[in-house]
Amino acid sequence: MLTAFGVAACVAVEVMDGLVVLLSVLAAALTGFLMHNWPPARVALGACGSLFAGFLLASAAVFARAGHDPVVGTGVLFALTAVGGADVLLVAVSRRLAGRPLLRGAPDHLAHRLRRLGLTAQGAAVLLGLAAFGAVLTGVLVHAGVVDVQAVSWVAGGALVVVLGLLRVPVYGPPRARGGRLRGARRARRTQEARASREARRAPVYAPRRQSEARPHHPESGERRAGRPVSTQVNGSLRVRNG
Repeated sequence: MLTAFGVAACVAVEVMDGLVVLLSVLAAALTGFLMHNWPPARVALGACGSLFAGFLLASAAVFARAGHDPVVGTGVLFALTAVGGADVLLVAVSRRLAGRPLLRGAPDHLAHRLRRLGLTAQGAAVLLGLAAFGAVLTGVLVHAGVVDVQAVSWVAGGALVVVLGLLRVPVYGPPRARGGRLRGARRARRTQEARASREARRAPVYAPRRQSEARPHHPESGERRAGRPVSTQVNGSLRVRNG
């Protein structure tokens, strides 16, 4: 929002009426959106809204500085986007030092680190807003020729100090939680479980029990068993016939 107002002021200095109207509408829309995005936020801008707003602001700022001194133009463009540039530098350096992929999202931006320092969501938003207001005001004054381009060096120095200071704020957790050793152990355990599952599927569901080759001995009914007499239930005719 503050950058939109700043770029609109730079375009107004160059008397580009069409861009002034467009950027004024964008700044008013972002101001209304801030009322719903103020913590606790009810809506979020999202990737599509951020890309559209960023592209419009960047292209308008380049149009405003076209035909001017490139050194001064670089300083003005940096001052207009100092907070965003500091955030990009902070995230890129911290993820590089931590060995994390650059495009993997994480709570490692300026606002997240300020919250870890103890600031509330409203306090972090106000602090970042004040920083953006000071940087944008410097860029507008340099573009209008009110102050010298060396004023941008103060903005750059302040942004560098903030980045170096916030790099010391831990945001990624303990190293063992993101180390390769833990991932390797999990991968090995999954491999062992998959191998055990395959072996269980290959094993037969029912294995017949092997019988003994020696046939069991069944004593005859008339044969005397060790320590036991012949059963009295055998009829008399059968005993006479068998002798």
